[in-house]
Amino acid sequence: MIRAAVVCIGLGLAAAAFAAEFGSVGGDGAVLYDAPSFDAEKVSVAPPGMPVELLSLINRWVKVRDQTGQSFWIERGELTPKRTLVTTRLATVRAAARDDAPPVFQVEPGVLLELLEPAPVQGWARVQHVEGGSGYVRADEVWGL
Repeated sequence: MIRAAVVCIGLGLAAAAFAAEFGSVGGDGAVLYDAPSFDAEKVSVAPPGMPVELLSLINRWVKVRDQTGQSFWIERGELTPKRTLVTTRLATVRAAARDDAPPVFQVEPGVLLELLEPAPVQGWARVQHVEGGSGYVRADEVWGL
């Protein structure tokens, strides 16, 4: 299973030149480095589920960008193809992919949501909160699509 995930991430990087490709930090989180080496400076620790944009691949290292626009290096095995999004402002998750659909719940900026469907639906993403609520959020209220 882990090897399959690594292969999927590696293959996704080939498409990165044409469209943004995203993944998420897996496991218990991961150390982010300023260069592709364990000898490089440790910049920070990424929490589990943090969405990252995949920029390039060098051997066992992947250069990623976070929602603030900063770039880091992470060991390839620390990534998962499970997709998450992070809210960029107060976001309303709705029962359907429409502005007039009833709200299911609201989330503050910086909250992680799991992406349930790979492609956005006309500017909306189907998501689930860690506590179980699900629905649709406007694509402009999240980062990681």
